[in-house]
Amino acid sequence: MYVDLPLVPGVFKDETPLSAKSHFTDSQWVRTNRGKMEVMGGYEEATNDAVNGICRGLHSWRDTLSQSYEGIGTNTYLQVYFDGELYDITPLDTWGQLTDPFTVVNTDKTVKVTHTANGRSVGDRVIFAGATAVGGITITGEYIVTVIVDANNYNIEHGTAATGNGVGGGTVNYEYIIPIGLVDNLGGAGYGVGGFGEGGYGLASSENVYYPRVWSLDNWGQNLVACPRGGKIYEWSPTGGLANSEMITNGNFATDSDWTKGTGWTIGSGVATGTAGVDSNLQPSTAIALTPGTYYMVEMDVTRSAGAIQVFIGTTAITDELTSSQHVKVLIYYASGNLIINKNTAGAGTIDNVSILQSLRAAPIPNSPSENKVIWVTDQRILVSAGTIESATGVYNPIHIRWTDQEDNQDWTPTASNQSGFFTLGKGGQIIAAKEGRGQNNVWVDTGMFVMRYVPNPNVVYSFNYVSGGTGPMGTHATIMFAGIQYWMSNTGEFFSFAGGAPQPLFCPVRKFIFDRIAQAQGEKVYAFSNSAYKEVGWLYPGASNECDSYVLYNTADGTWAIGAVDRTAWLDAGGLEYVTAVSANSRIYFMEKGHSFDGDTLSWSMETAAIVIAEGNSMMQVMGIIPDFDDFVGGCTITVTGKPYPNAAGQSVSVDVTDDTDYRSFRVTGRQVQFTFAGSSAPAFMRTGAIRVDVQNSRQLR
Repeated sequence: MYVDLPLVPGVFKDETPLSAKSHFTDSQWVRTNRGKMEVMGGYEEATNDAVNGICRGLHSWRDTLSQSYEGIGTNTYLQVYFDGELYDITPLDTWGQLTDPFTVVNTDKTVKVTHTANGRSVGDRVIFAGATAVGGITITGEYIVTVIVDANNYNIEHGTAATGNGVGGGTVNYEYIIPIGLVDNLGGAGYGVGGFGEGGYGLASSENVYYPRVWSLDNWGQNLVACPRGGKIYEWSPTGGLANSEMITNGNFATDSDWTKGTGWTIGSGVATGTAGVDSNLQPSTAIALTPGTYYMVEMDVTRSAGAIQVFIGTTAITDELTSSQHVKVLIYYASGNLIINKNTAGAGTIDNVSILQSLRAAPIPNSPSENKVIWVTDQRILVSAGTIESATGVYNPIHIRWTDQEDNQDWTPTASNQSGFFTLGKGGQIIAAKEGRGQNNVWVDTGMFVMRYVPNPNVVYSFNYVSGGTGPMGTHATIMFAGIQYWMSNTGEFFSFAGGAPQPLFCPVRKFIFDRIAQAQGEKVYAFSNSAYKEVGWLYPGASNECDSYVLYNTADGTWAIGAVDRTAWLDAGGLEYVTAVSANSRIYFMEKGHSFDGDTLSWSMETAAIVIAEGNSMMQVMGIIPDFDDFVGGCTITVTGKPYPNAAGQSVSVDVTDDTDYRSFRVTGRQVQFTFAGSSAPAFMRTGAIRVDVQNSRQLR
């Protein structure tokens, strides 16, 4: 007789095969959708370029022209994906000039760089420009620090070997990229490892020493705001920010034109010369076309012979009074005004090589705290930092929160006329995560959760209500909001949701499986995501290795779960970009749910049922065949059927192959319980289960 195969969607991994009857006990690249099991979509590589480093932060947004961008934060880089290309916007740590910093040895590629108290580490990026040749080679461009010799010296590797011994390089401009972050947690399992106030990124705090670098990313209007765990808050503008052009005309003073010269200023011999006698300005004849709200790098060579020279943008001084000759290089946030080079009454000297370029790198937001755990932008257009420096003491406080004035991300100082403010939470050892919610903000500490609500009162601004204990998330990115509900993987071995009131634990029949195998010491790497098209939330987590190699999916519509393995460290729902985006551990960007192959290669999937009871008492039954019923079936699959007389018996298995035109496949398996495994491997591949029927009959075997 033909009977329907009772298949209940969702994976019950924590149950025994018999007690989980009619459900599935395992899956790989299979989800539940509309009450059925189906193969997940494939993926395609988004660009031929690899991301630099291990990605632990993704954010998409649009500019004022509706162009889509995606910010990508790794342990080594901050990048932007735009129109199929990757752009390096990693912030600078410091810059300046060195004199004869290079030491080279004949036939050796190693270059020793001498820079007192440089603060570099192995793996950091350094950039040099303007050097003269030393030992037959010219050190220019970007290099990686290979060896720390001592506090004042480090080594890099040049592309070619020196042809002689030498010390030199002349006057060298240097730029140091922010130090690289950790790939792995070094502090062991759990949170709060090590004492606060020692070591750390930028400032001292072991809270940031021991953890992998994760990024908080959000957008302030069309600008990206970004913060590496324990670091500064940076901002990047897409307006002209992917390509650069000089904003100054005739900055090398090749002709006596394009500049308005006050009394005592002349142009000739390739420089602008100021003579003493009167306080006066040198400035471009036509106001420079800078964009308000954008960061620019202003550079020039100042040779001072008397008095003082000072540089302004509008009425804002961007340098102190310069009383010595130097190369000026200043990162500015442009609001308004023209470039002005002022000499005082006694001032005399020359100006050359004036340049203003938009910063292609993210820049520190002026006045923002120097150390921050997590940041985000609220509905009220207020920038918030959680786990940060107390303004009153200058000391890092892991449960302290600060926020800016409304519509001004540079105003962090509370006054009677603004909405800037701060608050220290009353519970928890440290803030773990924070997310904007529906009409509120959620802040998680290691022991619970606070709801942060906007109060349009300058004396309050935000209220804080502790709503639950024992529900801290596994890591900074272990939370996700979907359809107005917050979901997170907790550090107590459960999954929670919050829609108001109190957090609710989710019934999860794969919970034990996940938390028994998760690499607890690497919990900061857990990355929550949503997939709106399928009403899913999910988590990437480190299972068999220290890196994220597994996923768990929760269908918010029907409460079912699915599990599997995947090589992804960050995942972002479609929104700013057309497709779901994810980044692999080997630093490739993929568009997920696109096509039905793995970037043109074989897509492998599988799902295994629990033990389905087909006979009661002493009776045995035979399964004689199967009638497949699969929707949109592509690529075929292998069905393995295992019959068992008892749950723990070895059983008898047989495998058959089916395709989209298979009407019936015969075989013979005997048992009281039967287990089915469906598996496919092809390109393309897809299948959605329907009303599968099996052919069963009584067996003469009695046990």
